[in-house]
Amino acid sequence: MLEYGLYLVTGRELLPEGVSYLESLEESVRDGHVSVVQIREKHASYDEFLQIAKASLAICDKVRRGLTQYNAKMIINDSVEVAEALPERVGLHLGQDDDKLVDARRRLGPNRVIGISVHNAEQARIALDSEADYAGVGPCWGTQSKAGITKDDVLMLDGARETVAALARTQAEAPPGARLRIPCVLIGGINLRTAMRTLIGASSDMNAPDGFAVISAIVARRDPGRAAAELYAALEAYRAVCAQRTSSIATAPLSKTHAPPPPFSSAAELVDAASKLLAAHHVVYNRETHTEDDSKVTVPRPLVQTITSHVSSYFSANVALAFSASPIMSHEAEEAEALSRATSALVLNIGTINAEARKGMATAGPAANARGTPVVLDPVGVGATPFRYESTNEILNQTQVTLIKGNASEISTLVGSKEVQAQGVDSVGSLSNPAHLAAQLARQEGSLVLLTGEVDYLTNGELVIESRCGTPLLGRVTATGCSLGVVVAAGLASAKHVYGIELGTADVQRITPPRTHRALLIGALMGVLSFTIAAERAERTPGVRGPGSFLPALLDEIAALDPGALPEHLDRVKVMDQDYWSVEAILAENQRLPCMFAVDVPGLGYLEESGEADIHKNTRIELAYWMAHMLAIYEIVTIQQPRAFGSRVRAALDASTTSVQLHNLLPYWYALAVRLARLLDSDTLHAMLAKTYVGRISRIYELAILLSRASAETGARAADAALTHDMQTFLQGLDESEQVLLAAGQAATRTMQEYLAGSD
Repeated sequence: MLEYGLYLVTGRELLPEGVSYLESLEESVRDGHVSVVQIREKHASYDEFLQIAKASLAICDKVRRGLTQYNAKMIINDSVEVAEALPERVGLHLGQDDDKLVDARRRLGPNRVIGISVHNAEQARIALDSEADYAGVGPCWGTQSKAGITKDDVLMLDGARETVAALARTQAEAPPGARLRIPCVLIGGINLRTAMRTLIGASSDMNAPDGFAVISAIVARRDPGRAAAELYAALEAYRAVCAQRTSSIATAPLSKTHAPPPPFSSAAELVDAASKLLAAHHVVYNRETHTEDDSKVTVPRPLVQTITSHVSSYFSANVALAFSASPIMSHEAEEAEALSRATSALVLNIGTINAEARKGMATAGPAANARGTPVVLDPVGVGATPFRYESTNEILNQTQVTLIKGNASEISTLVGSKEVQAQGVDSVGSLSNPAHLAAQLARQEGSLVLLTGEVDYLTNGELVIESRCGTPLLGRVTATGCSLGVVVAAGLASAKHVYGIELGTADVQRITPPRTHRALLIGALMGVLSFTIAAERAERTPGVRGPGSFLPALLDEIAALDPGALPEHLDRVKVMDQDYWSVEAILAENQRLPCMFAVDVPGLGYLEESGEADIHKNTRIELAYWMAHMLAIYEIVTIQQPRAFGSRVRAALDASTTSVQLHNLLPYWYALAVRLARLLDSDTLHAMLAKTYVGRISRIYELAILLSRASAETGARAADAALTHDMQTFLQGLDESEQVLLAAGQAATRTMQEYLAGSD
């Protein structure tokens, strides 16, 4: 099977002055990081193209020191004639031309590797049924190497994800004998800065890219070998993320530790750590004596550079001062590099983005990355216009941000969800699962994510913190959201100092992203709680009658906030780890499926724990759901039906659907059944699932009504006593999905009872 990982497309016109094409190519492939080389000669004659191709093939086939091959598969771009004149081991890549693909396959035979470019999901679906061996998906971003590309042609993450997903299908969707997926590589504007986020952003539950193609990221370098090694490291980091995507994040190594990272087992420990960090950071203002108490402060006052709108600059600067930070509101690109030597954090806010601000952000962001300085991005109204969306993606490609702060609409836009729409810079609608969406964006961008609203969600992609502090008044005045970003940035700077966090340079952060530094959550949480608790107190201040009098009171309350205020609001902070908020993560983490390998796979012997290096065909083993699912799509394993859905369980359900305790079989029995039924295309499993649901749902709602009515009349304990033994046994056996339905039924019954009581 061909390895499509790092795919180099040549371009002699992009070579640095004085650099030889063949020398550059050999340096690019000599260490084995490049797996495919596509020879691209748009303007060469047939004879010149063939001569270049033969010389290139000699390098790709070269044996280094008589021991190992350079290990690069060669592909010819667009010329069937040149490919036909070369050995069969040389492949061909074509653009969007179905007739040319059919002709090429006829002329080159069945054994040649032939790839095809796809630019949207429809073309991808056609490619899946074609004779192509792989697909190039793009352009993901704007690129200088291909003329005629417009903004409308660029896929960005949404389009890339949709197109890659269309290159795979389930067994139920595939015609008899048809393949389930076609390998693919991403192309277009991909470099060391964009590689990681593009690979992750183009991945979905349905499919994921096998690698990515680059041109100038290697060809235009004077050290192409090093460039290839750096890009390969990004590819390996992406593969590690895919392999470990259901595992908890390990704390990134620190070069120095001022304090050990706090535990993350409970909301109480998180809030306590945030309170202690606030004490180390904040100079408390005494409103009675007009004095400041800095007796507990151990953190240097952070200098926060903010590039934001002129509308919010004034208030954001004053909030920074009230929160014991020093603001500098500079948009100037000319001084960004110099400022980065002194700043402790950077805030990029696109509220009123213009050419000056974009230029400043393009300089300040990378400068902050180079010094390991936390960067907060506030993509205000990113879904409102294409200009804002493109500007935000430009920032994300230029800068590895530490935290993204946004409302439901903004987070939805960045993650590619259409669930919430933008109306200007405001959200219209609500999210069905905001915690999951925020965590998805965190994994996509490698950053912390703060989703703000009536309930705030803070996550590193694995652990989600829910906070219900704040007041609606925050949404009735301008600049409060922008100033929250400044407070959070100051919190990140203080956490970085207290816990000795080293974010590393931009290249390091792309591979070991900020979200892996879990202690940063403490800094962000400190900022969120401080700001929202102060807002609540400001609302209750005598003399505050509305938005106009609220803002001055908010400044006063931030300045006077005592660290002890945070633990007082513990009851409104909840930790939602992946076992709580992500059914898919639970299934991947805890549910294992019996599988049999259909082929020999080198290097996976450790899965069997047999001591052998490789795993062999017909080996039976239990694998986590996420791994089994992906290997089944690649036709590497076949999945056997688990015991929880076997003949004995089926017979028991046939006899009485309500007699089986599903929770004892699997806590998420329905969730796994749905996925398996789709994956295995099992009519039997579909039928069992439908019959079980229909047979049990009416009983669940009967008990919901009984419990709700009995509780209203006699109290919860008496309601439990009203249940028969069979009823109690049934309730104990509800799987997690059924428990949600039971709670919904009880809530609906209570609402109806209250309505009827009111109508009397």
